[in-house]
Amino acid sequence: MLRHPEAFGPDYDKNKKSLEDLALIPSKQLRNHIAGYIAKSLKVEPDEEEGDEGEETAG
Repeated sequence: MLRHPEAFGPDYDKNKKSLEDLALIPSKQLRNHIAGYIAKSLKVEPDEEEGDEGEETAG
């Protein structure tokens, strides 16, 4: 991911294809697992987008 950040994103199928093109992964199952991990780690949740703006401080 560090060498080719443009090749990966929150799309699982795109990550699978990118891994197939860029890396030698010994099994299909491992490739799919890695693609899923990348997609999950790069997916932006709606709660994370707002950050601290929606929080109120006590006191």
